[in-house]
This record gives sequence, C-alpha cells and structure tokens, in this order.
Amino acid sequence: MKSILIAFTLAVAASAAQLDELIPKLADEVVTNRYAAQMELQAIASNASKPGNERAGAALGSALAAKAADASVPQPARVWIIRQLEYMGRGEAVPALTILLNGTDAELRECARRALEKNPDPKAVEPLRAALQKGGDINWKIGLAHSLGEKRDAKSVVLIAPLLTDPKAGSAAAKALGAIASREAVAALWNVFGRLDAANEALVCAGNRDASQAAAIGKRLYAECPLSPVRAAALTLVAKSEPKLVEDALVGHDVRLQKTAVDLLSPAKLAAMLPKLPDTAKVFALRVIDSEKTVLDCTTEKGEAIRVAALERLSDIGGAASVPALINAAANGSELEKVAAVASLSRVNGDGAGQAIVRQAGQGSTATRVVAITALAARVEKAALSSLLAYAGEADAEVSKAALASIGKIGGDESLDGLVKLVLANKPGAKDALQAVAGRSANKSVVGRKLAAQAQSAGVLEVMSLVGGADALAAVVKLATAGNDDAIRALCQWREFAAVKPLLDVAAAPGVKQVHHVLAIQAVCRLVKAGENEPAQARVDAALAALQAAGREQEKKQVMSALASVKDRKAADSIIKLLTDASVRTDAAHAALSLADGLRKQDRGSAKKLAEAVKKANISSDLNKKAEQSLKKK
Repeated sequence: MKSILIAFTLAVAASAAQLDELIPKLADEVVTNRYAAQMELQAIASNASKPGNERAGAALGSALAAKAADASVPQPARVWIIRQLEYMGRGEAVPALTILLNGTDAELRECARRALEKNPDPKAVEPLRAALQKGGDINWKIGLAHSLGEKRDAKSVVLIAPLLTDPKAGSAAAKALGAIASREAVAALWNVFGRLDAANEALVCAGNRDASQAAAIGKRLYAECPLSPVRAAALTLVAKSEPKLVEDALVGHDVRLQKTAVDLLSPAKLAAMLPKLPDTAKVFALRVIDSEKTVLDCTTEKGEAIRVAALERLSDIGGAASVPALINAAANGSELEKVAAVASLSRVNGDGAGQAIVRQAGQGSTATRVVAITALAARVEKAALSSLLAYAGEADAEVSKAALASIGKIGGDESLDGLVKLVLANKPGAKDALQAVAGRSANKSVVGRKLAAQAQSAGVLEVMSLVGGADALAAVVKLATAGNDDAIRALCQWREFAAVKPLLDVAAAPGVKQVHHVLAIQAVCRLVKAGENEPAQARVDAALAALQAAGREQEKKQVMSALASVKDRKAADSIIKLLTDASVRTDAAHAALSLADGLRKQDRGSAKKLAEAVKKANISSDLNKKAEQSLKKK
C-alpha cells in the first residue's frame, strides 16, 4: 500500500510539473498563441483517461483540480483546465469544482457546472443541487436544472418543479423533470399539463425512461392531448399494454397515428387487418407486410397510391409470381406505376424472379417484352445475352431496338460476333450496340481482329474507327488503299495518332478525290491537336507533312492552327522557318503569336523568339503591333 501511495504521489507531482510549464502558454495575451498549449494539454488528458491508465488519470485529475482552484493561476488557463476535467475528471475533482461553482467568476462557474454535470462520481450531484437551492439569476437556474436532469437526481424535483411556472425556465424545467422521470417528477409535470407545451414531450420522455410508468403516462396522454405528434409518441408507450388502442389508431383517420401503429404491429397482423384499413393506412402497411400474395392482390386496387406501394414492396419480397404483375404495370400502368414497377423489376430477387423475367422477354405483347428485355439489362442478366441477340434479330422493330440497347449495356466479347452480323444486316441500333460493347473490351486486339474479319460494311468500319487498335487499323488501311470510300471515311475518323501516316498517304495519293484529301488533312490536324501525350517532334513532323500535302488556303490555315497547338520549342522553330515562305508567311505569323501565348509561362525564351521573328518578318503593321504587344506581356 505504501509503495502505491508513493507512486501516486510521484505521478501527481509529474502532472503538476507538466501543468506548470503549460499554464503561461494557456494564458498568453495573444489568444491565437494559446492554441498549441491547449492542444497539448488536451492530448495529455485524453491519453491519461484511456482504459488501463486509471492511476495516471487520477493523478492528472488531482493536478488539474488543484490548478483549477488556485486563484493565482490566470483565468484563461483555468478555463481550459476545467474543460479537461469536464471530459476526464472523477471524484478527485469534485471539491475543486464545487469551490468554482460557488465562486464569483461567471465563466469559471459555468465551466464548473458542465464539468460536474458530466462527472460520474455520485458526490458530483450534491454541489449542483445545493447551488440550485441557493438560487441565482434565471439563466443560472436553467443551467443547473439541466445538469440535475442529466444526472436524473430525484432529490432535485422539489427544487426544479417551481420553475415550471416561470415563463423563461418552464420548458427547461419540464425537460429536466422528464429526464429524471421519478413519480414525483411525473406528478409535477401533470400539474402543468395543458398549460405548458413542453410538459407533453417531457411526459413522453419520462415514460420512455421509466417502464413502470409508461403505460399510465401513455394512456392518459393519448386520451387527453389533442396534438397528433404527442398522441403518436404516447401510442408507443401503450403498445404492449393497450394493443386495442394501436389497432383503433390504424383504422382511424389520423395519418401520423396510422404510421405509428404500422410501426408497432406485426406484418402478420397488418396483413389480416388490411381489407378494412383506410387507403393511407394501407400504403403504410404495404411497406411492411411480407406476404407476397397479399401484396400482389393490392396491385389491382382502385387507389393508385396503394398500387404503387404494392409494386414498390414487391422489389423486396417478390419472386417469380410477382414478375407478370410488375411487367404489366411497367408496360400499361400510370406513370407512377411504371416508375415503381421498373425500379422493382431491376431489384426483385425472390425465388425464380430472374428466370421469370427471361421468359417474359420472349413472349407476350411487344410492350411487355420490351419491358422485360430492358429489365434484363438493368439486372445485368448476362446469362440472357444469347436470347437478347436472338431477339435483336427479330422483325419486331421495338423488340429488336430494346434488345440491342440492352446488349449495348451489358454485352461483352461474347456478343461481338452476333452484333457484327446484325450490323451487316443493317439492323437499326446494332452499330451503337457494337460500338458500346467493343469500347468496353479489355482486349482491343481480339476485338480488332474480330471486326477486321468483317471489315466490309460501313457500319463495322465506323465502329472500328472508334474502337481502334493495330489490327483494326491495318484492315481499314488495306481497304482505304484499295479506294474503299467507307474505309477512307473510317480512317479519317480514327482516334489514335497511329493513323497519321496512312492519312498523309491518302492526302498525297495521286488522283485522290478532293473530299478524301480534305478529310485526311483535317483528320491529321485533329490528331496533332489531340495528341498531347505524343512526342512533340512527331506532332510537328505530322503537321509539316500535312502542310506540304495541303492544296488550298483553308487547309493550310488549319494545319498552322494545329502546329501552333504543339506547345514545344520544336514547333516554335518550325513556325519561325515558315515565316520566310511567301505562300504561308501570314498564317505562320498568326500561328507564331498564338504559340507565343501558349508558351509564355513554360518557355518564355521561345515565346519571345516567336514574337521577335514576326516583328522581323515585317509582314504587316497589324502583325507588327501584335508582336509588340506579345513582347510586353509577362
């Protein structure tokens, strides 16, 4: 025992030493300078109050309490010290906090009240009760009543009850008494029932706190209070003792009470009572009932809200039997029913639901089949892809369109061959589906080879241009070289920089059609601008080759614009050389000034060099002026 006492004494001394170092910083005249010390003390207190650190926590608590009560410690430091006691103080802090609670400093008094309120030691309630008995201004009394309520101090009821009639303190007093929930507290609340609104909520609180009084409180509140929210809360208090009241509330006309009653009754009871319920109560009940047959029967009720609630509920409890009703509602119901049914079809997961939707997709009217086919995509039913491909080939345009849209959403590489055939058959929507599926493929080379094997259709060629890949490009180039118009157009839509060389070959080919020549030059310009991840020299070379192949003034302007998009010294050097070419010098000057703006932040030297070159070329007074302005920019 002696060794434990010595250890505790040493721990207290160590904690006091730490505090002595922090106190001047906690009271720094500059408020913002206190923050670091505040966080350090908070961390020390947090660590000391961890489970297993009881001895250290008690030592620190004693040290903090001593400093909090020490009038020589600056007030700002004492405030922060008491805040730590609020979270980790125990019995060792109660005497010091009691002194502060009865002191003259209002801020320290308030801090002490909060700390005592949270202090778990049984003795912590006594100074709070004594302070309320002593009195003070009304706000102080309210704070003390709150603290005593939090501590559920039954002995304080006699002190708090008189505050119920105070206009300022009445609500706080009622809340405190509701928290205390003793029989005396409840009696005091009934004394002001009907005159103090806060008493209603306080009585409900008391009923929840004390099970022995719950039924009596609830029954009287339900019978005498006209307020629907209070009666709903009261209903929960009497649910076990007065089940008839709950059932009566369910068949009544108060919507709030209906909802509360639904929450209190079992799904089986709700199902049994369903036929005699008002429409609003049926809607609430349908969200809980777990009988699929009962809910299914409600999908044909007269009230739209009931039908919608039933359709929504089937998403959670429905199986194969629910699918026809959901599909019919999604195809032929009101707008609200359609939304609910479509959402449920995407989620319904009871026995056989998925297989039932697959069956519905292959039979029935066009409208119901389209709904089922669309649901398969929403459910990502990949096992149905072979069936969807078959539906996509049908003569019914709506069914085919829906099937292709679904394949586009969930199809993978296994669907490519079938989609290519549908594209070749000119099925509307097949090209979009093929593009979507091919674009998702993780193996572009396989996709490219599959598409290349069928690269005779304009639709397939267009998809190839969007998907890309070396195999697809080789197939398209081969056809383009042979003069295939669709292949040339596909090549001109290519998204990968690798298409630049064959595009330049098309543009420079002898006897090339003017439209193909123009499209090829435009495509090269597009790839040069978009190829920010490509080597700058490759982009510059591509632009210069396109410039050499360009025939018309408009095309040369486009090439110059592309060259100016390459924010690199190599592009700058190339444009400067073109300033001496009489055929393009004006466009080169505009490109130079554009590139100068783009390079100014990353390569100020090249930007300056471009502007000086334009000025030296002396092409026009307007360009000279712009070059001067460029040189002045920072």
